[in-house]
Amino acid sequence: MKHLFMAILLAILVGACRDAVAAVSIQYPEGKQAEVAAARRDKITKLTIELLRSATYEVSPTIAREQFDQALRQPLLYVRFTPAQRLPFRFGTDKSPTERTSDIGELIVPLSTGRWPDFIFVREGGRLRAFSKYDPRVAQLWRDALKEI
Repeated sequence: MKHLFMAILLAILVGACRDAVAAVSIQYPEGKQAEVAAARRDKITKLTIELLRSATYEVSPTIAREQFDQALRQPLLYVRFTPAQRLPFRFGTDKSPTERTSDIGELIVPLSTGRWPDFIFVREGGRLRAFSKYDPRVAQLWRDALKEI
């Protein structure tokens, strides 16, 4: 069942990612940047998108900015899309977010060796958004993929 679930998710993601080119890198607090090898880029991109798509909560813009400022003190995974990638995911800061589609330029995820990230940050045009409460199975697959880079 678990393998079937993951196969379906990856098939959906392959279709969602085919038009945009993704650059994947890790940005360190001191300013150093490391590009993720092409062999790992697609897998990391797909799993980062799925991590976002599984999120069930969006914080307010003020909290998103505060959390992002805190996250800048640690390494961050950047997935940048050229052109912006049209992605369906849940929107809204209330208890019943609705799924809509938006053009996403960047996904930014804080990296930690001991735990899953608290937030997934999204740049949508000039807007910064933060999402959390995502599927732990997808989060674990994402973390496992990061160990390969």
